[in-house]
Amino acid sequence: MNVLAVDIGVGTQDILFSLEEPDESSPRMVLPSPTKQKSEEIEKTSGDLFIRGSTMGGGPVSSAIERRAQGSSVVMTPSAARTIRDDLSEVEEKGIEIAKEGPEEASEIVLGDLDFPALELLLDETSASCDCLAVAVQDHGDAPQGVSDRRFRVSRIAEVIERGGELSEFALFEPSEDFHRFSTVLKDGRQLSENVVVADTKISAMTGAYSGSPSLIVDAGNGHVSGALFSEDARITAFFEHHTASIDSDHLTDILKSFLSGELTNDRIFEEGGHGAYIGKTLEPEDFLATGPRRAMVIESDLPFRSPPNLEDVMMAGPYGLVSLTEELFEDKEGN
Repeated sequence: MNVLAVDIGVGTQDILFSLEEPDESSPRMVLPSPTKQKSEEIEKTSGDLFIRGSTMGGGPVSSAIERRAQGSSVVMTPSAARTIRDDLSEVEEKGIEIAKEGPEEASEIVLGDLDFPALELLLDETSASCDCLAVAVQDHGDAPQGVSDRRFRVSRIAEVIERGGELSEFALFEPSEDFHRFSTVLKDGRQLSENVVVADTKISAMTGAYSGSPSLIVDAGNGHVSGALFSEDARITAFFEHHTASIDSDHLTDILKSFLSGELTNDRIFEEGGHGAYIGKTLEPEDFLATGPRRAMVIESDLPFRSPPNLEDVMMAGPYGLVSLTEELFEDKEGN
């Protein structure tokens, strides 16, 4: 099965084209993330903006839009505006108008998570068919009124763990009303492939690092540090997530020890400004694995972490995990 795997983060998009089986010869690219590219595009324009397109990852592009709205007119379509907040009234509070059409004199920006020119170039150069497009993004979810999107995100991951924590359960084939960004990727991705899978970027990276033994795996990204306990039968039994900027190696060590003992609470992480934690079941790890661009802070912790031995390129953990999730998902689908 030829899987085009795209792991989209805050800083980069890591792309792997797995031809039947991923290995060192699989075509790959590491490019600036779409949110970074779009933020730079906005900075290079001047004056009023009309922004249309799809819901995409926020971060840099959201900040660039909000800065522009402070001194110029910014009009966004509803789907594009959900890049900033799922609750469109909160977007309007930032001085941004929500409308289906914009003024003719405004510069037009088109948002979207998928870098179609880069992906099409890779497919053209390999001359191979794409059996499935697999994309990893982070989607906090469309939280109900009055519920923090951080708490909502962790609660949905907890639900999957409570159902057994099978890795394929963390990936989606079909749109979900609770996740606008996931659903948009599924819809837009069909321009490249009839089969599209979307999964969480953190779950994908940790799955890519998993090598089969009971493990504590931590993915330290530019925006978030996430950790999970993986059982010997490839299930996630516990999960936590914090903001990278809020912790250092010593703080992380304390969190990890509490996590392993089962004492780490959702409220503690949330009150520190992170997303939260859920512990379904603790286990005794045989391996401690660290991945992500900020993995040095994990390896420097007071626990025996190392880089994943199954990856020749740690930065490709996300795409490798996507390939694994996709294959499991198709196996489950065919089995049913």
